[in-house]
Amino acid sequence: VHIFVPVGVEEESVGVAVLLHGYQGEIVEFYRDSLVSLAGQGLLVIFPQYVSDMDLSSIPDDFELTYIFGGSDHPQHLPRYTMALYGVDAAFAFIDDDAGLQGTLEGVAVDTDHLWIGGHSMGVGTTFYVMSELLGRGMGSESLVVDLEAPWIHATQPELMGNMSLLPDHALIQVVEYETDIVVEKCIGRWQHARLWARDSATTLPAEQVTFLQVPDDYHGFPRLIASHYLPAGLIRDSLADHSYYPRIEAQADYVSSSAWNDDVSAAAAKAWFTTEGE
Repeated sequence: VHIFVPVGVEEESVGVAVLLHGYQGEIVEFYRDSLVSLAGQGLLVIFPQYVSDMDLSSIPDDFELTYIFGGSDHPQHLPRYTMALYGVDAAFAFIDDDAGLQGTLEGVAVDTDHLWIGGHSMGVGTTFYVMSELLGRGMGSESLVVDLEAPWIHATQPELMGNMSLLPDHALIQVVEYETDIVVEKCIGRWQHARLWARDSATTLPAEQVTFLQVPDDYHGFPRLIASHYLPAGLIRDSLADHSYYPRIEAQADYVSSSAWNDDVSAAAAKAWFTTEGE
């Protein structure tokens, strides 16, 4: 479990971010720029590593995998999701107990009422479960941003799919599709957007708070800019990501951290930047 700590914060508290990696994205270097971007805006960031693959030899031969409505009942969901949540819990325990980390924070409190949570690819499916568990504990009760990049499936098993009716009225959600994504089916993110908007058939969130975005390719210059599945996660930082990804998650983090600091002016400006068309 990796924890990225903002330094030099002169406020009383910092909000929290949880980033959940994609398939075989356990290596922290794939997401280091994202983690630094979030922490650089004043959030304490948790990056739990969790398993991509497991031994399926214990699964009955007659098991039939079912895909439906952007999800599946794959047996691998259980170890992945529970391991991710275990990592988040381990991080919070470490934050509370480690003298070195507390020294870096210099007395600044960690305020889980202000939460950014997001995932990439497989991590999007994981986000539904982990976020549901954290919301059930009261996290994100003051400000909440959910960012889902290049979504892959969530679990359809009732105990793992998460309860989106727990989403608070103030939740700000972005589901992001990449035009030349040849790794995941694009319909998955569209199903998940509908699920989040409807809050699992509970009261619908305002449409402007649940945004579906597509990052397009740009073939007009050289080199050509390709909106691929891996734009949010790569050892080589693509210039298209500098336009479409990093400034957006930095604005999201700015909104959450400013909310934690009761800086309403900065929070409003950050929110306008990533939610208002044309900003």
